[in-house]
Amino acid sequence: MTNGNDNQPPRNYNPYAAAPAPVYVPGAANGDKPKRSFLGGLFRFISKLVSLAIAGMIFISIIGVIAILSGGMQPVIIQDGDPLNQIAVIELNNIINMDNAKKMNVLLKNAAHDTKIKGVIISVNCPGGMVAPSDMIAHDIELFKQKTDKPVYVSVQQLSASGAYWATAGCDKIFAQPNSMVGSIGVIYNNLVVKDTLDKIGVAPVVIKSSKSPMKDTGSMYRMPTEEEIADIQRDIDKTHDRFIEKVAEGRAMSKEAVIECATGNVYDGVEALEKGLIDEIGFLEDDVIIALRNELNLFDPQVIKLQPMPSFKEMLTGAQAKVKSLDIHQQFIDLATQPKIQAIWMGN
Repeated sequence: MTNGNDNQPPRNYNPYAAAPAPVYVPGAANGDKPKRSFLGGLFRFISKLVSLAIAGMIFISIIGVIAILSGGMQPVIIQDGDPLNQIAVIELNNIINMDNAKKMNVLLKNAAHDTKIKGVIISVNCPGGMVAPSDMIAHDIELFKQKTDKPVYVSVQQLSASGAYWATAGCDKIFAQPNSMVGSIGVIYNNLVVKDTLDKIGVAPVVIKSSKSPMKDTGSMYRMPTEEEIADIQRDIDKTHDRFIEKVAEGRAMSKEAVIECATGNVYDGVEALEKGLIDEIGFLEDDVIIALRNELNLFDPQVIKLQPMPSFKEMLTGAQAKVKSLDIHQQFIDLATQPKIQAIWMGN
């Protein structure tokens, strides 16, 4: 039942009063968004940057945890098999420098501590490089053999020359393919001298040496070496070559005289290297080397893995192979001038 007053207007209702004025919002009439202040936009931009930074830190932390849990390694399965009995393949590629030597050190230590890894194959495709890092790799392989009972084989792919052969001569067995190139037992001095070029462009280097160190700028790219400097460099080269010969003689159980006959700087194909005693057998990695090591270890079905370090965060972002040489000619001169001049490297590549 309705009240008779339900349809009556409110007591204070005035039919002649004006309707409330609409609230004006700038730009809203055309459906446009209100204008934002500069400070508000800057605050939102900074907030996004902070969010991205936090996300990046979380991502890096996750990668770090993964690296720690995996021992800093990123193994890749080459042949599937028993994961508790593994053969690890370690690659020695490119020119040997300190970075390569440090990576080899880490990989060998990991292979030594991992009880699942029963033996190691070093797959070589390398022209050699700097003397000290080559000797460091040889030293690390020697320590690996002393501290473990795990055999170390070498599988030469295309090339094992100079510093690469220095580094691996002490391994238990060396295999090479028939057309591989092995050897180049020798040491070389390389230096670039800028001749006449600076005069043409009106530039003259100014070199002031301490009075008690006349040999301070030996190997300078701005002048030719003196006869005294050449004789001194020759003595250093010959001493390094003698250490190279001794390392090969010790590692290969050869007489020093036999090594000297091979130490002319020449490279030999696999067949010639076998005849000269520089390798033990002709063979390919998957068809011969892995099978030979498996038989020595008396393993029925080992898992074969390639052992490699986890990429750094920078390498993940840019790609390890994405490095492009600088087009800065001056920087290239500096790089050449500051690298070691005496090297165990094969120049035929």
